[in-house]
Amino acid sequence: MSNKKTIMIDGRNLGLEKGTGVATYARNLSYCLRDMGYGVDVLYGNRAAPGMSDLMKEIAFFDSNARRVPAFVRAVNAAKDTLRAPFGFSSTRVPITGKVIYDNFKSRLPYFDHIENSPNLFTKAHNVFGVFKRLHKVYPEHKPDLMHWTYPLALKMPGVPNIYTLHDLVPLRLPYTTLDNKRQYLRLVSAIAKSADHIVTVSESAKQDIMDLLGVPEYRITNTYQSVLIPAKYADKPEDMVQREIEGTFGLEYKNYYLFWGSIE
Repeated sequence: MSNKKTIMIDGRNLGLEKGTGVATYARNLSYCLRDMGYGVDVLYGNRAAPGMSDLMKEIAFFDSNARRVPAFVRAVNAAKDTLRAPFGFSSTRVPITGKVIYDNFKSRLPYFDHIENSPNLFTKAHNVFGVFKRLHKVYPEHKPDLMHWTYPLALKMPGVPNIYTLHDLVPLRLPYTTLDNKRQYLRLVSAIAKSADHIVTVSESAKQDIMDLLGVPEYRITNTYQSVLIPAKYADKPEDMVQREIEGTFGLEYKNYYLFWGSIE
């Protein structure tokens, strides 16, 4: 029996059809954890409800065309979710056997040893947070040794350390640049700041904002900076070739310029 520790990350952004910076962050994190010798499980909240058989569970997980329910049914389900919320949500393991061909998903998938899914988990958690104003519990079929939420989500996993990545506090610092409900966002990140065993962020600026706006002491925050995965065809390119390309293509002196990459805000 393996003594390898398992870390679970959420698949909230990994499940989006169009990738985001947070999805890239989570995907790179999964490979870093693997390379450090940890087991990696991923918790998704895909829409389709699983069937009873292993095959149907696998089919449902990859079914991006799952039936969209009418508005009145969604309203009834939302009411049921609100009633269930105090008892927490549960997830089940998805058997990945290869019987379902999922080549179209491979570019979006992280590294994983196992996948768990709880239908509409992240949507339900967001909705019920608006009612109860607190983080809601999620109970996985197989509990990891640590849960790492890669995005501010209204969820926590009982019985294990919970780490949250807060990439920035842009909705609070620059409220005119986003369309969030700022009151609910502040409640959420404040609840996370209070509940988290530790907070991870990706810049010194964001770390300072978390300290100043949310009152989190410095010892509870770690700045990891962003991870980068450079394809070998670029990373292994001879330096003299790179120098010629930089100077010839952009008219820049090699290593004598600044490169900024980020959102306009």
